[in-house]
Amino acid sequence: MKNFKLILFNLTLILLHCSLFKQTGNLSYFEFEMNGETYQIVSVNSPAEGKPFNQLIGKDFIAIDYEQDQIIDKVMAGNPEMMSEYQKIYKYGINQALEKGKLKERKNIHSYSHSTEMKYYNIITYFSAVEKPYNEFIYAEAFIIKKVIKALDRNADGQLDIITSGIYDLKKLQKEYSNFIKSGVANHRIVYTDGMYLVVPQE
Repeated sequence: MKNFKLILFNLTLILLHCSLFKQTGNLSYFEFEMNGETYQIVSVNSPAEGKPFNQLIGKDFIAIDYEQDQIIDKVMAGNPEMMSEYQKIYKYGINQALEKGKLKERKNIHSYSHSTEMKYYNIITYFSAVEKPYNEFIYAEAFIIKKVIKALDRNADGQLDIITSGIYDLKKLQKEYSNFIKSGVANHRIVYTDGMYLVVPQE
């Protein structure tokens, strides 16, 4: 039996408030554009919540749908007063996924995320059949950083190479990345193998 559930596109199920994303170990992921801006909808596992939840990630905000009912519950980073606007973006992204059939189960990427009242962390490992894996680090500090920071670890060796979105001191970001890698290793969500730190599926 496959270790993940297929994503459902049936609109009837959506109206019945069923989850749009279905997963166990693998990551559900959809990227879309609206008014010239790129956004991501990501479904991740949360050990603290005991069930998956959805994230809407933009260049200057992260919003959470805890119940996977298409309603934004919390603004993790960004302006809380913009929640209604984030909701419009989220709804648009879901509709795009349903209409175009682009929402899919990404079996070649794994995500490890954690959030506190003040900080948000996410490491995504991308696997390829022809290239070595690499990591993307997504980081935000509530009420301090107005932009969501994204950076690449091109060799997955624990060293960030470039910030791809937002403005932040690379040395300080590296410290946050290194500490979160240690957390992932301690929680058995990141393994060190062949000189690389790779996110593994949650059991």
